[in-house]
Amino acid sequence: MRHTVANADGRTGEPMLSGEDDRPGTYMRGFHAGVYFAATGAHVSAPPFLDIVPIRFAVAEAEEHYHVPLLVSLGNYSTYRGS
Repeated sequence: MRHTVANADGRTGEPMLSGEDDRPGTYMRGFHAGVYFAATGAHVSAPPFLDIVPIRFAVAEAEEHYHVPLLVSLGNYSTYRGS
C-alpha cells in the first residue's frame, strides 16, 4: 500500500500510479479528510462525519492521463475524472 501526502494546493508531487503500477484495473484510494480538517483547525465532530473518503475508479487505458480530484467539505464530497 502506498501512502502519499498532498501539498498545500491539495496535489501530490508525482503521479499516484506509475511504473509497474500504471496498468488497467480497478483502484481504490482513501482520502483522510477527518485528519485534514482537524489539522486546519476546523470544528470536526468526534468521530468525524467524513473520516476516510474511499474513491474507487477504473483505469481502462494505462497510457491515458487520469486525474481523479476529490472536492471535500465537512459535510459532503464529490469526485470526477478531470483532464
